[in-house]
Amino acid sequence: MHCEFQDLDDALMDRIVCGVRDIRLQRRLLARPDLTLQKAIEEAVALEAAERSAQEIRKASSPRLARKPVPVHHEEASSDEAFSSEDDDVHQTKRERRKFQQKSKGQSECAGCRGNHSRAKCQFRDAICRKCSRRGHITKVCQSAPSDTSPTTRKSKSSLQSAKESCFALTNCYCPSGTRIGQTDSPTRRKLNVTVLIEGAPCDMEIDSRSALSIVSWSTIKRLVPQVSKRQLDSHRVHLRDYQGNDIPVVGIGRFQIAFKDFSGLLRLVVVEDQQPSLLGLDWFDALSLEVTGINCISNTETEGLVKDFAEVLTAL
Repeated sequence: MHCEFQDLDDALMDRIVCGVRDIRLQRRLLARPDLTLQKAIEEAVALEAAERSAQEIRKASSPRLARKPVPVHHEEASSDEAFSSEDDDVHQTKRERRKFQQKSKGQSECAGCRGNHSRAKCQFRDAICRKCSRRGHITKVCQSAPSDTSPTTRKSKSSLQSAKESCFALTNCYCPSGTRIGQTDSPTRRKLNVTVLIEGAPCDMEIDSRSALSIVSWSTIKRLVPQVSKRQLDSHRVHLRDYQGNDIPVVGIGRFQIAFKDFSGLLRLVVVEDQQPSLLGLDWFDALSLEVTGINCISNTETEGLVKDFAEVLTAL
């Protein structure tokens, strides 16, 4: 007695195609556009018989080379999880069969978008590729070699080269193996100084975005806070070098009351032994609301123009 499961033969056929262990048989079944349950069984039985005969011939000619026959359409399922996995495989098998059937019917793939339609009916036949700038296809099907210098990139590079803006060398900061501080002798560099209050005493500090830490000398901190002693400073775990590679002795690290504009609070300050200028480094930037401008300005004018000109193409993507 059969249940009311529709297309029982198709379901059984998909189970057979999905469950065969012989990849050659599975490919043959998938390649047949007119596959039915009966034909699938005949193919499986025929290949199994051929495999068994070949095994017997090899066993008779050379017993050492005999192998155990492997059933080609054996299927096991011991749990609901196994059935769920088989259902996924069945759906995948159906999709693969549709692909083979479409190819067997001579339906070609569109060269402009890889869709299942003719080239003349493609909606992207007048589109301009964003990779090679040629008309007639979209980026995902473009076969042109990647170019290192696109027109937009070349234009951006030329505009950057023509700009006369000084940039801070942030990549020269490193810690804790060696935090570089100090200044270079660049004639184009303009010093920026601000006055902050350290424990209520004004201190003129140079803003140095190339220094990862804020630094003052021992003589400066002693002048600003006479009651401080070296024993009150924490033991240092940083190694400082100037831009000539010379080591800078560190006395210690302390937390001092800092006031600047609307900010007032405790900030870390590195105290050094030598007569070094007072530097306001990157570690204070967030607290004091300082920003580096002039190196991260990106104009969207050109991009917005392209989006506006090719709105129809970009919307379709």
